[in-house]
Amino acid sequence: MKKLYPLACASLVLLSACAKESAVDQAALALAHARQLSEAGQYQSARDELEVAIKAVPSAADAHLLLAQIAEKQGDLQAALGEYVMADATAAGASDARHAAAGLLLRTRAFKLAEEWISRCIADRPADKAMKAYRALLAERLGDSKKARADAEAVLAEDQTNVVANQVLAEEALRRKDFAEALTKIQAGLSKDALDGALLQLRADAFRQQQLPEKAIEVYQQLVTVDPASPEYRFGLAELIASRSGADAGEQVLRDGVKAAPNSVDMRLRLISFLAQHKPRSTVIDELKASIGAAPDQTTFDVVLAEIYAQNNELDAAASILNTAVARTNKEPAHSFAQLALARLMMGRNDVAAARVIVENVIKTKPSDDDAIAMRGELSLREQNPEAALRDFVAVAGRQPANVRVYSLLADAYLQNDQPREAVSALKRTLSLNPASSELLRRIVQVHSGLGDFAAASRATEDFLAKNPDSVDGRTLQIQLAIRSKDWTSAETGLIRLRENPQADRLSVQLQAEIREGLNQNEAATKFYGRLVLRDTGTLDVSIAQAFARASIAAGQIPQAINLLTQHASDVPQADLAAYQLVLAMLHDGIGETDKAVALVDSAIARAPAAPAPYLQQAQTLARKKDFAEALAILDRGLAAGAPQAPLLLVRAQIQAASGKSQDAIATYLKLLRLDPGSAVAANELTNALADQNPLDKSALREARDMLQKSVSFKTMAMIDSLAWADYRLGEFEKAKDILIKVKADQSSNPQLRFHYGAVLVALGDQAKGQGVIRTTLNDTYPGRDEAARMVGEP
Repeated sequence: MKKLYPLACASLVLLSACAKESAVDQAALALAHARQLSEAGQYQSARDELEVAIKAVPSAADAHLLLAQIAEKQGDLQAALGEYVMADATAAGASDARHAAAGLLLRTRAFKLAEEWISRCIADRPADKAMKAYRALLAERLGDSKKARADAEAVLAEDQTNVVANQVLAEEALRRKDFAEALTKIQAGLSKDALDGALLQLRADAFRQQQLPEKAIEVYQQLVTVDPASPEYRFGLAELIASRSGADAGEQVLRDGVKAAPNSVDMRLRLISFLAQHKPRSTVIDELKASIGAAPDQTTFDVVLAEIYAQNNELDAAASILNTAVARTNKEPAHSFAQLALARLMMGRNDVAAARVIVENVIKTKPSDDDAIAMRGELSLREQNPEAALRDFVAVAGRQPANVRVYSLLADAYLQNDQPREAVSALKRTLSLNPASSELLRRIVQVHSGLGDFAAASRATEDFLAKNPDSVDGRTLQIQLAIRSKDWTSAETGLIRLRENPQADRLSVQLQAEIREGLNQNEAATKFYGRLVLRDTGTLDVSIAQAFARASIAAGQIPQAINLLTQHASDVPQADLAAYQLVLAMLHDGIGETDKAVALVDSAIARAPAAPAPYLQQAQTLARKKDFAEALAILDRGLAAGAPQAPLLLVRAQIQAASGKSQDAIATYLKLLRLDPGSAVAANELTNALADQNPLDKSALREARDMLQKSVSFKTMAMIDSLAWADYRLGEFEKAKDILIKVKADQSSNPQLRFHYGAVLVALGDQAKGQGVIRTTLNDTYPGRDEAARMVGEP
């Protein structure tokens, strides 16, 4: 046996080597077969072969790379990213996978992840010019055009044909409408890679913008020839051909795409999207039904069809479609996709209980389903349970740091939980993922402004404009904030920048008028508004006419305003006649021509007896004259005529409160809240009215406070103050203190808020600090100032 031992060892070594060689051969054969299947468009079969290759040789970098490319084509982006990372980890010095990962992250707008990945790769290989080019493209996507251009030019200084760097400069040139420069950069990049899809699409876009559709079509035909199964290229070609030869010709391009890629859900969805733009609703529905029949294991088309019915308020039909889809397939993720769509439909019908049952069942089956967990968070928001919502949204955001919707919902949850600063942080994260979104900026500004922090709102706007200097919405918001905070220098500077955009001429004049009005230069304001009274179409703009009338009253130029507006009576659109008469009524009332004003209001009522505006305007005019009885009577007339109750009841309560009828005002606010439980203004005013009652009705105040807490997700500083003051009046001092500390009441510029914080501290026994805070408010005038003085023993 001892003599046989060396031979046995040698045999074992040989067997081991043979096994290794067999695994390598097996992987190579599977990879070759996968390439053939992929080229034939049989992606799922190719993926199956690649799984065999990777199982045989886990470090097969080429297999991971091809698997990633196929997963990306199929829309399985998470799997694609994972395989690109694996391919990079297993490839010895190759860069294809890491570059592909950077490109994928940028295409999917996962900018935070892209930044981390690109930084890590450049730190690992500082000389990687291609990755530096992706860094330039990231800066371009984040709106930092200056950095993007500098980085791209640095790359091109070493490699004039770098595809991505040329793409960056071509995009920048197209924004400037410098088509010659754009096409030069595009051609430079194509000299290295003649089939680069991004550059070819930019070339088509350049031709399209120059009104050269034939050339743009040629480019897209080239793209489709290279990749006939690409839904993106097919859709671009279809749109161009439709604009030239009609919708039927464009439709045929996409139908040919469905033949080329019969299993592509995205291709069919592109066809359906095209039909929705160009064909009747019935055609879209028929196509969706055909797609459902062609892909019974999918539920995507069922969900889209249900959405179409739901948009038309055919909720029963939508629910029936989704229930059928749920029953038809148990295959994941199609089954849970339909279930969650059904839950969302239930949410739309305000059937939160039914939606929660569905969502909880999905989570029970798939505990890590982020879509279901996020929807559970939305349900918790509906149920006024922000703590539970936060747990779910934070969990999903941790796993999906590039999920814009989840961060937006996270902001909603923070707002509902009275954590506005945390909400702003979440919104800023969302803005970093979508840096050109003026709507996100508007939300951030709304929160800061609601807290009275206009400086922070202005900083957020400045940061946005640094990345989006050409944004008309961002510039307008900057100017409006400056007007509101009376920062006239900033307002004028912003206006100069806005005037650089020729498409903002009319808006620039309007903002100039608002600045003059804010400066009490009303005569100048009327001149600017007067230039805008007629639209470019020749019709009268009633909203501008209202501003013109307001400035004219302040400038003492009412007769001139009446003269100008009556000259344009024939230019008023029929739908705006009632509003136009109310503007004239306001002017006539301003010079004491009460009979003419009343006649105009009556005429407006006759035109639209159920519209609230005439009753509101007349009631407010009468209330300013202290004719409270007549003001209430005109509101009652509107209620009897069937005008919407909510705005009339709100003004009625305000007039009752102004006339000293606090009990009547409380009763009206309660009536309004029964009609509209979500009325934040009514809940806030009711809470304040009850908190100021003497003797205090604790039961009614507690009910009003709880209603205010639940009525809105975003609470302004005034609402937060109302909640805290109600807690104080109810003797819940610690609760009041917690609310006021969250909003840093001791640092607020609002003296009433600081007084309330000081009163709470005194009630909790911290006399010295509380009285010190209160004393800082006594040089100001505000509601409750006398009570504050008594608390510290001062006159």
